[in-house]
Amino acid sequence: MNAASDLKMKMNKQKNAWLKSLRRLDLANKNIDYMRVCSVHFKSGKPAKYQDENDPDWCPTLNMGYCVTNGVATSPVMKRYQRATKRKLFTNKINEPNTKISINNDLVIEDIENEDMPIDTGISSSTEMTMMDIQTLQNDSIKPGLTSSNQRLSEFQKLLLCLMKLRLNLPFVDLGYRFNITCSAVSNIFRKVIYLLEHMFKKLIYWPDRQCLRTLMPRSFFNAFGNSVAVIIDCFEIGIEKPSNLKARAQTWSSYKNKNTVKYLIAITPQGIISYISEGWGGRVSDKHITENCDFLENLLPGDIVLADRGFTINESIGFHYATLKTPAFTKGQPQLHPCSIEETRKIASVRIHVERVIGLTRSKYKILNGPVQIT
Repeated sequence: MNAASDLKMKMNKQKNAWLKSLRRLDLANKNIDYMRVCSVHFKSGKPAKYQDENDPDWCPTLNMGYCVTNGVATSPVMKRYQRATKRKLFTNKINEPNTKISINNDLVIEDIENEDMPIDTGISSSTEMTMMDIQTLQNDSIKPGLTSSNQRLSEFQKLLLCLMKLRLNLPFVDLGYRFNITCSAVSNIFRKVIYLLEHMFKKLIYWPDRQCLRTLMPRSFFNAFGNSVAVIIDCFEIGIEKPSNLKARAQTWSSYKNKNTVKYLIAITPQGIISYISEGWGGRVSDKHITENCDFLENLLPGDIVLADRGFTINESIGFHYATLKTPAFTKGQPQLHPCSIEETRKIASVRIHVERVIGLTRSKYKILNGPVQIT
């Protein structure tokens, strides 16, 4: 292909991109050689050259009447520009002398390129690990634990192995092949790093101060229950392998999930932050038993409101701490609910769903939570 044909192809490509961005059906059969587009539709006030495909002004994108959703540009050109910017920033961070990264850059860049623009859900993205977080994990407080065994892998490789298991739920055999170690060594490293991460990060889950909760109370909660809602609670279960011990198999059998599971009580604030996670219980245990036998109730203050599902019949236990439990109403043998109960149930359901969203977001981020978790 000669230079002239290549030039013509690129110019036609830019021309077609302009037409696609304009979305003008009336231009299909018109002569557009002498038509112009106003400068307000370009970020820099003028179009970019045909060879600068990664430039945001390669075609008009601003003030098009359709290209922006919640303040985020959704046109293909802007997406391409934003992906190119991400790749450049990521490459600069990797090339920094103090950054210890030993992963395949091509795989990471490909993952960023295929990533959609983030959507603001109102929930803190605490599950995303930044370069600064990785550097923090490599400080002196965690290195001694990582260097205690299996010197074939560096400290960062051991940490990376654990994070790959959590995020992707790869089998131990697969991880052993990737890191050129035995399956039993992978299992031992994963178990030890998990304990270290728990020790490092458990302080990030804490019960917020009441004044902070009330000052930052979302409008939807304030309109429904005032500023007294402390937490929303729910239980989530993680599937596990079937235990060989018959007693353990009976204790972990969940009739709700129809499989062996471990169950956790989780509490989130109205702002969407996880403020409490209980120890693991067998899937057979009821939600009420877990709530009453863990230390969750000790965090409640007089006047607090706790939102929960119907399965949490713990009115007396929460009332003992001078707090109030709000759950959807029961019919209790009546043919239908009272109109006031229906309105109260609607308010609870409209805000209680946030805890299910947090659980779903966590499961989607860390595939290991979808189970079954290996117990051998």
